[in-house]
Amino acid sequence: MTRPTTTGKAQDLITFTRSTTGTALAKITYGEELVTNGDFSSDSDWTVTSYVNISNGKLNFNGVNTGFIGASQPVAFVSGKAYSISIDVENVTSGRWQVFVQRTSGDLIINSELVAGSFTGTYVADGTETSLYVSRNGATVLVATVGNISVKEVLYDQPDGTLQLFNHPINKPRIEYDASGNCLGLLMEEEKTNLALNSVNASSDNAATNITQVANKANSLTGADDAFLLQANTAGASYTGQLTSVTSGTSYTASRFAKAGASNFAQLSMGTGGFGSAVFANFDLNTGTVSQESNCAAVMTNMGSGWYRCSISKQAVATTFGTSPHYFSAVNSGTANARISEAGNSVYFYGAQTETGAFPTSYIPTSGSAVTRSADVASLAVSEFGYNQDQGSFVVEFDHNDLNDESTQYLLSSTSSSRFIYNNASSQNWQAFDGQSALPFGNVLGNGLPVKLGLGMGSSESISINNGVIQNTTNATPQDNAGSLLYFGLRYNGANSLNGHVKSIQYYPLRLSNAQLQALTV
Repeated sequence: MTRPTTTGKAQDLITFTRSTTGTALAKITYGEELVTNGDFSSDSDWTVTSYVNISNGKLNFNGVNTGFIGASQPVAFVSGKAYSISIDVENVTSGRWQVFVQRTSGDLIINSELVAGSFTGTYVADGTETSLYVSRNGATVLVATVGNISVKEVLYDQPDGTLQLFNHPINKPRIEYDASGNCLGLLMEEEKTNLALNSVNASSDNAATNITQVANKANSLTGADDAFLLQANTAGASYTGQLTSVTSGTSYTASRFAKAGASNFAQLSMGTGGFGSAVFANFDLNTGTVSQESNCAAVMTNMGSGWYRCSISKQAVATTFGTSPHYFSAVNSGTANARISEAGNSVYFYGAQTETGAFPTSYIPTSGSAVTRSADVASLAVSEFGYNQDQGSFVVEFDHNDLNDESTQYLLSSTSSSRFIYNNASSQNWQAFDGQSALPFGNVLGNGLPVKLGLGMGSSESISINNGVIQNTTNATPQDNAGSLLYFGLRYNGANSLNGHVKSIQYYPLRLSNAQLQALTV
């Protein structure tokens, strides 16, 4: 077994499932354009209905409220491959537009909006496709102008790929990278729900005060014009936010992607009704640091090209209905008070998220309602790599979040009595377990830092090594009770996700020497 990338042979043996889409900062390239005349430079190659015409390099919807209106053309999709379908809508005077794939198995809408802008969706072909359509959606009159539509195959985990916040299709593993292009590994997360009702176009920011939001700004995170500019109109209270019911004793995390505008500082805050007074953090978008943290835990992650993901976490102190665990403001300094701005303060933002829990998980796009991302599940059949029940060694490299240490996290397990590497929440230490006795790895660094652990298992003695340092020895032999599957980044029963990255797992069907294991984990 080696680094779990989409180009490696090891991943071909891994069974991976996730029943929903999931985002990650990935290296993406695209295949050739599959739409002919997608820029509408002529009216050839498209079949158009009444009340639709192509002229001056535009697809024009001229308005009618009866019957089907639209434009279509066949596209050569290949079953099983993923495609990026993007559209540039330049004007919407009235009505709702849509892009959909016509299939014999049932049409599938890719995007449907009431507004103009650049929109992208990912589609996995099933072999029943006939045509790509741009059309009116619903019974309203559509008056709109489309400037371009594109369909290209998505190629993942490419060495020369462009870093992009990409929404991976169902059952597609997420190999994630940092802002410098370094591979972090296979992202493994638990199930989470984004409670922010409309994360993409901010139309559900129902707690806005003294601000102007300007849509369709260039966004290097996604490669589309889907960012917003948030600007304070006058001095004083200024914020945008989404009201959400909260439950006392439950932790909540609010996050948004932000980039400096006229101001270098963004702020996230929570309402006093549910969370108490002065719960906020200020984020310096110039230096990439949290400049102030007040009664909450704040995290700032560099996403590249000037973008940062900013988050705050706090346990609710009261059960309320209509408070907000998520206010977002543009402020003029790193010491600004909660939700107080100066006239003209502005920052760019994208991707509002509110979720339960004490740490942020990957972004979950929403469009009108809360959306749940299901858990990542990865396993490998023991029969695929010559597992030895008598002795063996694992060398692993991974990262996790210290804020998740309240919960048990699993990196590698097979059965309840073959827990090779996991975090015992009661002690907040990592260990191996053979059903009777534990073999501790000691304190394992978190905060997204890479960790290398070694586990040598023999019939008389097993050893644990943490970043090159021997931790403990015991007669615990978890390999004796291994089942038919090894699970990566979650428990053998599908629970207790790592909420981190699995960069590499190496297995040796013999007990390596202590010196060998130390050398492999430095």
